[in-house]
Amino acid sequence: MPRSTLLLSPSDWIYLGPGRLYGPPFVSRFLLYRLHDADCCLLVSHEATVGSAFHNQQGLSVCEARVHEPTVAYVRFATAVNASWVELSGLAPETVPLQEARNSTQKLGPITVRIHPQGLDLEKMHDLAAGEGGIYPIGKTEYSVMSPASLFNIGKAVFSGCDQFSKFRCWRVSVAMERGNRKYDLQSDRHWTLTAAQLGDAWEPKLELHVDKGRTKAGSREA
Repeated sequence: MPRSTLLLSPSDWIYLGPGRLYGPPFVSRFLLYRLHDADCCLLVSHEATVGSAFHNQQGLSVCEARVHEPTVAYVRFATAVNASWVELSGLAPETVPLQEARNSTQKLGPITVRIHPQGLDLEKMHDLAAGEGGIYPIGKTEYSVMSPASLFNIGKAVFSGCDQFSKFRCWRVSVAMERGNRKYDLQSDRHWTLTAAQLGDAWEPKLELHVDKGRTKAGSREA
């Protein structure tokens, strides 16, 4: 993949909807953490929040969209770092309640997962656009985003000038090694990757975005 001229800031986030789970820099329904130095992986997801129903209205068939907030997250844990999406789908999930103003914690072997509500700055929202993908460095870190399509800052285009207190409501996912509370995040020196995905009916990914370390050396200039 070519290196992009767009440099993301550490506070930028990329929406791969529909979903409300935030694992920096992604917001998605499915977040897959591959923890290479712990030789395991975990998939965090929530139930579908967008549905539809058909009803008859004056002789016409009308489709009505229905959207609701997620109430629980599901965490699947595999003791193999390269477990496939299909293999992970066959594992019994741990259920983690999504509660307002409260942390939820789940321990899985040596790994601890914490989930708590968070509001994200709408002007920092990025989305996918038509065009060639590439590698997008994240400023002030050693991490980069690999995207199959180009990224653009939809937040500035749509939400610039909105109420500064308007936030995108989501659920922050934090993953750490229990021993020493060593975190897997964009400041970590650990060996890990994160994938956000849209999945088909058979748990095969239709679209994937990745964050990885060391693909490029990110500088200090922000987009």
